[in-house]
Amino acid sequence: NCLLWTQPGLTGGGRDWGGAHCIVRQQAPFLIASASGLAESPVDHKYSVRTGPCLPGTAITSPKECQAAYEKLARRGIFSHRSWRGLVRGKWPGIPWACSIQYKASYIFNRWDSSPHFSTNVGSDNSRAINGEFRSICRRAYRLHVPNQEACPPGSAITSPQECWHAYEEMQANFDKAPKRGLVEGEWPGIPQGCSVQYKGSWVNSEQDQSPHWNSISSSDGHRGKNGEFRMLCKPQRYWVQDEKAAVCPYGSEISDWKHCEEAYDTLQTIFPARAPYVNPFVNGFRPSGCSVSRSTLGSFLHYRTLSYRRSQFASIGDFVNLCKEPSYWMAKTAVCPTGLEIRDQNTCKAAYETLRGEFAFTSKRNLVVGEWESVPPGCSIQQAGSYVQDNKDCSPHFNWNARSNNALSENGANSEYLPLCLPGRYFVVDPGTTDCPSGTGIATQDECQWAYDNLGHNFQFPAKRGMVTGSWGDRPTQCSIQYQGSFVSSNSDQSPHFNSNSAAGTARALSAEFVPICRVPGA
Repeated sequence: NCLLWTQPGLTGGGRDWGGAHCIVRQQAPFLIASASGLAESPVDHKYSVRTGPCLPGTAITSPKECQAAYEKLARRGIFSHRSWRGLVRGKWPGIPWACSIQYKASYIFNRWDSSPHFSTNVGSDNSRAINGEFRSICRRAYRLHVPNQEACPPGSAITSPQECWHAYEEMQANFDKAPKRGLVEGEWPGIPQGCSVQYKGSWVNSEQDQSPHWNSISSSDGHRGKNGEFRMLCKPQRYWVQDEKAAVCPYGSEISDWKHCEEAYDTLQTIFPARAPYVNPFVNGFRPSGCSVSRSTLGSFLHYRTLSYRRSQFASIGDFVNLCKEPSYWMAKTAVCPTGLEIRDQNTCKAAYETLRGEFAFTSKRNLVVGEWESVPPGCSIQQAGSYVQDNKDCSPHFNWNARSNNALSENGANSEYLPLCLPGRYFVVDPGTTDCPSGTGIATQDECQWAYDNLGHNFQFPAKRGMVTGSWGDRPTQCSIQYQGSFVSSNSDQSPHFNSNSAAGTARALSAEFVPICRVPGA
């Protein structure tokens, strides 16, 4: 069951294996390779150990995943001693928040014990990580691309020198030699464009130096990547196509700018007809918000519309398919989060900030600020504008216990001093006239139907005056739906959710768009 990984530059497994890398064969093949050429080990390449805090979006926020990550990393033999205590849980002032490993210091050497820890102290000063005793265990954010490539797969390119250095830091354990020159920035005609590592060749051998490079010249032919001297550092591909019946991407999965819309299309383009060389001018008024593709006999048209126009009915006009990104925490531009997407505890607030911190003008100098304020949004928010932020160069997350806040400091849209941080959305409403949810996305319980409605209720024109309506009917969608339109809705100003337990229900009142199914995001 053991296979030895002999690819140059990849080491691990410990002294017992002579530095070899052992991978256990399970049901999956030895290598899991996507069509892009990116490959991951099914055992231990989803996690990494870092000397500093985890990169944005890579913190491990549950004890269960922390234990699983430790077990996968331990198989590589990278820790000096085994864990005798198992996963140690607590709330310590100096141990890093979330998942970490007690890596060195007197306790380790006296007891021969290097155990994983999970800390819920969102205000930790990280002093025991700064002195080297602890190291963070994180999800991987980057990948070392397969050899002899001139570019990353579509949609996975690293887009800035800063991100290139972050990628190198995370992947550094995969390289035998130090980055003696740090990040080398310049313009070279043969080095691949973007982020790469000088991986092998005469320079590497003579100087014992594998430094990352950032090449900003777009006309490079990348031949030094093709011959294996340089290897690309890439991001995972994190885009998906919303089912054609779905009107919008869930909150937290929306693509919010044209650059990432094009990146998503490049990633997913093989499933669409060839892209038309111009924008279709006849659909401007009917495009869904965010990123979408429409198709015609002329090819595929890529569209982007600012999220301030989020309207589900636009997707029901024409043949549009929404392109979405991996669900994530997100910053609202409204006074509060949508109903059902509020962050209600400090640990989740910290996780949301750590995911998004690369998007703010300044990093936090105060960790998570907790208190009760009259004008700060209730729950989780970010202080992202105003004189304090500019004078102190500090965008710190806040958690407000005052549920009756007047939200005065978050009522000016994107220019507000504070803006809410929210949970990703898990549910969506299909286009009116659709009779059921796409395969595998139905909501099977009344409780989850209520939760889905709570997430989506802000999209509807009228409130749910009857609450959740339950029964067994033969003329409306099975499982979860919303009474969307028709004479009852118009006369009573009431759009209430329904849960139908009749598995053999008819479709008449769904085809007429009086009722519209509510569904769950795949994998949510």
